Order: sequence, then C-alpha cells, then structure tokens
Amino acid sequence: MRKLFDWIKKETVHVFPVFLFFFICFNVINLTLSFLLKRAGLSPFTYVEILIAAGLIAKILLVIDHLPVVNIFHRHPLIYTVAWKTLFYSMITLCVRITIRFTPFLEGIESLKLDLDNFLAQMDWRLFFAIQVWNLMLFFIFVTGRELTRVIGPAKMRQIFFGQ
Repeated sequence: MRKLFDWIKKETVHVFPVFLFFFICFNVINLTLSFLLKRAGLSPFTYVEILIAAGLIAKILLVIDHLPVVNIFHRHPLIYTVAWKTLFYSMITLCVRITIRFTPFLEGIESLKLDLDNFLAQMDWRLFFAIQVWNLMLFFIFVTGRELTRVIGPAKMRQIFFGQ
C-alpha cells in the first residue's frame, strides 16, 4: 500500500505543474473562443471539459517526451530542441483537432468522400487556425520553460523566479 501511495504522490508531483500550465492556458484560449463563438451562436467548452483536456495533455506530453523522436536534438543548442518540440507538439495537436472536428461528419464508409466534402465546406477554418496559433504559442512557452528547467535545474529556476 505504501508503494502505491508513493507512486501516486510521485506522479502527481510530476504532472501537476504541467497540468496547471495547460489548465490556465486552455481557460485563456476558451475565453477568447467564447467571444468568437457567441457571435456564431455556439457555446464554448465547459470548465470540466477544460479540466479533462488539461489533464490528458499534461500526461500525454510527459509520456511523449520519452519517445526517441522527440529528443533528437538534445545535444544541440537549446533553440533546436525548443523549435522541434514546439513543431512536433503542434502537429500532433493539429491532427487530433482535425480528427475531433471531422468525426461528427462521418456517416458511413461508403459516403466518406461526401462526409469529407461536408466537413470541408462547413468547417470554420479561420477560427480553427486562430486557435491553432494559440496552441503554437502555448507549446512554445511550455517547451521553452521546460527545456530551460532541464538545462539550468529546478532549484536554480526557483531561485531565479522566486529569489532565495
């Protein structure tokens, strides 16, 4: 039982800062989205949906960070790693967001072309890519902070930000 408690504590401490970052940022994005969606008569995401999304993204990013393809620039200057991870995370997010938006248009395998045509015609691409730009900025800030912490060390980062 003690091992389980220690594991849960370790995982929580590991995931919480990433979760908090994405929870705050997703709320800012949702606020922006709500202003845009109100004009169209649509509703933004709920806090519960944002809470779940932030938790999933936090854990997924921490797992993806262990893939060899994500860390191919770890011996290069930091800008390479930051640019690569930002692009990598943004492309994964782009694919997931397109899949999520396309799924409701699927009616059957035989009408896939018609479903795709409907999707392409009805999708608000300006809004979609505006949110994607937010995500790109969000990942850039996240990766930069994370890589600086990795290079400088957590103790030094706390000292830089919060003093002695």
